[in-house]
Amino acid sequence: MMLLLAAEASGFGAQWLTGWPAHDRTVMEWLGLSAEESIVGFVYIGSAEGPGPELPRAELAEKLSVYGA
Repeated sequence: MMLLLAAEASGFGAQWLTGWPAHDRTVMEWLGLSAEESIVGFVYIGSAEGPGPELPRAELAEKLSVYGA
């Protein structure tokens, strides 16, 4: 997280992605990982062309429940 914040503060765009390459044994071997090691994600850093698109977000009431109130 701090790497992402530092990149953003320096004017770069940054994103952490965990997709199929993080779970692929061939990728892990290519990167020199042993059988006991794993990948938690890849951090991509580059020049930002502008702000990212605003994505639709769920309403808070759809995600929040209150117990004992």
